[in-house]
Amino acid sequence: MQRVIAQNVKPSVCQQVEIIPSIDDPRNALPKDPHAPAFWAEVRRLQGFEVTTPVVITLNAICDLYLAWPPLRKLSRGTQLQYEHSIKTVRLAWGDLPAEGVQPKHVQALIDELVDLPGKANNILSFLWAFNKWGRARGHFTHSIVEGVSRYVTGGGHKPWTLDQQRAAEAGLTGALRRAYFLARYTGQRGSDVIRLGETFVDEGGFRILQKKTGGKIGDIWCPIEEPLAAEMATWTRVPSPYVRQEDGKVTTRPCSRSTSGTRAPTARDLLASPSMACGPPG
Repeated sequence: MQRVIAQNVKPSVCQQVEIIPSIDDPRNALPKDPHAPAFWAEVRRLQGFEVTTPVVITLNAICDLYLAWPPLRKLSRGTQLQYEHSIKTVRLAWGDLPAEGVQPKHVQALIDELVDLPGKANNILSFLWAFNKWGRARGHFTHSIVEGVSRYVTGGGHKPWTLDQQRAAEAGLTGALRRAYFLARYTGQRGSDVIRLGETFVDEGGFRILQKKTGGKIGDIWCPIEEPLAAEMATWTRVPSPYVRQEDGKVTTRPCSRSTSGTRAPTARDLLASPSMACGPPG
């Protein structure tokens, strides 16, 4: 056994170290900094111990895993494009850094830099929320990287309808647009759920709704059919298909369209997506 003294090392840090001499390099050079992890890893290696170098997982590596996740391909093409644009910004910001080092403060700093582009900032944050949830469930993140980070408020949000707006809608809306209004008002469901409601959802005086989001099931709820809605539904032609249908009887696949109402304004999209609009009789 050859005895080698590491150079430039204080006795309190490292005494004589017994090492196994290398056939190719009998000098057994050590890293110069005795405080560096590489120094002690090399010492252990020369002593004959197996040394494993820890693998540093970068954010780029986790992004690659996320993009290769099969369920991601089931999202709508629009959502996929939004995520692809957002992930480019994320890679540029922290791609080569260790993923475990990304903190909410870093995400907040990135969002703050986009104060003049609130739409882009909110899209990136929406992606990071999904990315964070996916990563934590699979052990890629030991902590939340988005905790406490909020979206920019744009457009003032949705506001409740006024009584005048409700009266105008009940007096002026007809056909599928009227059915969409009543269903949305008295069930409180999202537009994507409203357009699916039909006779097959009725269960013991209410609607049994299996809610979905981006293709996945998120819950089974029961929503009561209140008296005003029941009275309105009594006037509808009851067929085994969704209540909100196009003029030709075909099922609509979006919360609204102008062909659904046959009128110029307001559209079902306006009603379901922005109940703060002023609504009057069509014409």
